[in-house]
Amino acid sequence: MIAWLRRLVVSSVARILARFLFRRIDIDGEDRVPTEGSVLVIANHDNNLIDPMLLLAFGSRPVRFLAKHTLFSHPLVRHLVSLVDAVPVYRVEDGGDPRRNAETLAMCARTLVTGEVIGVFPEGRCHNDSHRRPLKAGTARIAVEAARRAGERTIWVLPVGIHYTEKSRFRSGVALVAGNAIRVDPQESTQSLKRRMAAGLESVTVNAPTWADADLALRRAEVAAGPRAVAPGPFERFGLWRQALADGVLAPPTGDGLPRWDGLPEAPPSLSRALVCGVVAIAVAPLAVLPLALILLPAVHGRRTPDEPATRRALATIVFVPPVILLHGALTAEGLGFRAGFAAGVLTPLAMWAVVCAWDAWRDLLKARRLTRVR
Repeated sequence: MIAWLRRLVVSSVARILARFLFRRIDIDGEDRVPTEGSVLVIANHDNNLIDPMLLLAFGSRPVRFLAKHTLFSHPLVRHLVSLVDAVPVYRVEDGGDPRRNAETLAMCARTLVTGEVIGVFPEGRCHNDSHRRPLKAGTARIAVEAARRAGERTIWVLPVGIHYTEKSRFRSGVALVAGNAIRVDPQESTQSLKRRMAAGLESVTVNAPTWADADLALRRAEVAAGPRAVAPGPFERFGLWRQALADGVLAPPTGDGLPRWDGLPEAPPSLSRALVCGVVAIAVAPLAVLPLALILLPAVHGRRTPDEPATRRALATIVFVPPVILLHGALTAEGLGFRAGFAAGVLTPLAMWAVVCAWDAWRDLLKARRLTRVR
């Protein structure tokens, strides 16, 4: 497949998948993305394969990622990393050959000079900490080496924060926040650039010493924001939470009595919308039950860490939905003919979407009624 066409298909599929997995996706800072020169995107890594999927889906330019070499031998993930033209990184801690890693870093620097966008998660691995981890030096080495090769071409490092409202939950929210681009000086030391990159990444992420501190700051933000009928969107939540952390108040809020944002509806509740969506969902349920079960059940079975469920849902969607569409089409065509079978195949993803919309509408309605009873 022609490279540009493959990238278009990959980004389109990633966007559809993201809209299915997340109810709301806020994007901020698009005006801060450099329009000239080469860009090295750095982002926090909190949610496994979902993080690169979001950058692929909503990046203004195609992104090539660095990925640890062990992913290229995974029976399922290897096809995905190859499809998106990921570049293997051979880290010593993963059993890689450091000599091959040096070749990879040099190749990435050359790629940046040609104008392609490279995406890196410089913390080195996915984590569930309440704060950013120290950055690996390799990312800064790539940027400095590219700047030295680039001549008059500018090399930029763009920090992007990915903030999830509740990363383990299906149909939660996420905000992608681009920070101020960092211009790379070819004469700058790797350590100096790494410090600037760390500061840039911290400016677009939530960082607290512990999760207890983070939750306390979130509660202060909820109280300071005052009564609400609807929960704030992911980007507003991110800003209020960061401000509460920056204020540095250690004492918990007093006399609040306000519900947590997670207990508020995510959109204005509507009984009529819930009823209409519910009726449609019941009508198309025979087409939606099997694929949704195959997507949602693996996410809760054997879960070990908070970043696993979303990745499992994404992989299950990619693996199971296309065969189920073909199965529905084949079974319907066997009894009712080709046209009916084709219609059943086309309607299967639409039926899944209808059921998901009904779930969202009823979830909002039930949350609103629960709050009314409490008050």
